[in-house]
Amino acid sequence: MTPTTGARGTPSGGSQGAQQERINRHQHAAEVLRARSVLVAACTLWLVCGAGLDIATHAHIGTGSLTFVLVIRFATTLFHIAMVAPLFRSPLPDPKVAFALASAVFPVTSIALTLIATHQGGLTSPYVTAVFVIVMGQTIAWPMPWRMGAAWAALSSLIYPIGLLVATRFDPMMEAQLHDGASLATFAVHIAVVFAGAIVAVWGGHVTWSLRQSVFESRKLGRYRLIRRIGRGGMGEVWRAEDRALRRSVALKILSPEHGRKPSRVARFEREIQATAAVSHPNVVRIHDWGVTDDGVWYYAMDLLGGTDLSSVVKRAGPLPPALAVDLFAPAARGLAEAHRAGVIHRDLKPGNMFVVAPDGEPVRLELLDFGIARIGDDAELTQDGAIMGTPGFMAPEVQAGSPGNVRSDIYGFAAALYFSLTGSTPRDTNHKPLAEVIAGVPVELDDVLARALDQDPSRRHESAEELAAALGKTGLTWAGSWPVDREASLAPTTERDPTVNPSDPETFADAPSRRQSKPAVDSDDGERGGPVTREEAPRARGPRG
Repeated sequence: MTPTTGARGTPSGGSQGAQQERINRHQHAAEVLRARSVLVAACTLWLVCGAGLDIATHAHIGTGSLTFVLVIRFATTLFHIAMVAPLFRSPLPDPKVAFALASAVFPVTSIALTLIATHQGGLTSPYVTAVFVIVMGQTIAWPMPWRMGAAWAALSSLIYPIGLLVATRFDPMMEAQLHDGASLATFAVHIAVVFAGAIVAVWGGHVTWSLRQSVFESRKLGRYRLIRRIGRGGMGEVWRAEDRALRRSVALKILSPEHGRKPSRVARFEREIQATAAVSHPNVVRIHDWGVTDDGVWYYAMDLLGGTDLSSVVKRAGPLPPALAVDLFAPAARGLAEAHRAGVIHRDLKPGNMFVVAPDGEPVRLELLDFGIARIGDDAELTQDGAIMGTPGFMAPEVQAGSPGNVRSDIYGFAAALYFSLTGSTPRDTNHKPLAEVIAGVPVELDDVLARALDQDPSRRHESAEELAAALGKTGLTWAGSWPVDREASLAPTTERDPTVNPSDPETFADAPSRRQSKPAVDSDDGERGGPVTREEAPRARGPRG
């Protein structure tokens, strides 16, 4: 596996470990999904086709009781159900438990087949071919490295000949077969073919297992070829990908397999697609395409932007000059207004969800991203009863009190992000001090705009994002200079970060009080409290300037 690189281009052990953990997580989910499908099909064939063959052939090759054969057949089916049913639970069983459940099906089935064969032809029973089917089914249901695969294949394969040889001690007819040259030769050929097939199955399983180790490094989703991961969040990952049809680079957001099985997560992902696609504005990220693969992986493609998120800019370069901040935020406010006109409430506006587009090193515009918890119209079905969705530090007071959020709560979050870009702190971090008390030289007009937008009483805030954009325009602040810091350092993309994904998903605070009592909140890079800080992230943004 090629090591990932850290911020300075050297191999990062932490990143490599995180990458392997991610691959293992995706592989486990995919393995369980595949095993469920294979096992359901195999168990159905065992019962339906197997019982039919038992009844149809017993008159010709049967050497014992048909009732005994059918009892073994049905008893084994009950065992199959007991092993497969836990694989359909959510969350998925632990990998070791899931593997044990799936793997136990095959040697037990081989034991049952051996018992049936003692009553369906003995040493010359044509049921020996089913042993090969059992071994093949095991390698398809759960591919393994060859050493492990060989052990399991040997177990399932050896049960049959050993069981029949033991049975010759107790069954006179089978004992006679043991002393018959033709019967013994037929038995030997059957077993040789079974073991040859087992070797092929083990090798094929090893090849499949090896390929799946890097499946998310090389696989294709629809018409997109994945190139490298550039971001991750609580629900999935974002990859740089090539659109093979249009021959252009895109950002591809992928819903992780473990979430792709949950209807609520899929619905939220679809809602994110709908909310983002409903807005057409230069300051809102644009979606080109979306879909779901045959194996249930949801994804959507959007613009691949040059630049980095606002929280990283402030972290690296410090608070922005007021004129530059207004120049970036005023057009973005009009993008937010367009979302509101489309009936979309973002509900998680913060610096991590705002992207400074700077393709040539100069900031061009600010784009709004990540509509993952957006609400469309009056539909709030994706929010759990009593749950509070958003990010502390940028969440309006009424939302923290339980309100579902509206235009004015979005205005508060937007203004809090602007406040952060100017001070390096959230309003909550400064105890909601006026902007003029936190930084020197701020124009009174800008101070007044932020004071109104951040008012604790939503009725006193701007009525719309369009009004907020107009108010920012009336401050008279315009940016005519060049980027005031080292552009390469401040605007280069963050390691494994992307315009389309945040270090953590917004929290659900249904049980937040008990969590906060047991463990203090943690500050993330953009002043968001409660979100986890990843290994790749640098220390928190600098504090207010005097």
